[in-house]
Amino acid sequence: MSESKIILEQELAIGRLLAITKELDYVHIVIEPGGQIPSHTLELPAEFFVVSGSGQVETSKQKYQVQKGDLIKVGGNVPRGWTNLSSEPLEILAIKHKGQKL
Repeated sequence: MSESKIILEQELAIGRLLAITKELDYVHIVIEPGGQIPSHTLELPAEFFVVSGSGQVETSKQKYQVQKGDLIKVGGNVPRGWTNLSSEPLEILAIKHKGQKL
């Protein structure tokens, strides 16, 4: 995955674009322990699959605990943010839907 284009890079978090299709973008995200991706809004709806680790996702002012195997769906123009509160990396596969509603 090191050859994938980096589209998110901040302290303790990195996101790499894995693939682009006409309908979907696939992004691999890793948030190190203590790291976070602050709440932000994107036009595209997305699904997030927790590949490994655990943490917290915040959407529309609600916070949810997540762990390996969880699938989270977030609509377009809905705030979303992630925090890794554990001692292991939080690994997420984000699937962004272009022009579709979830």
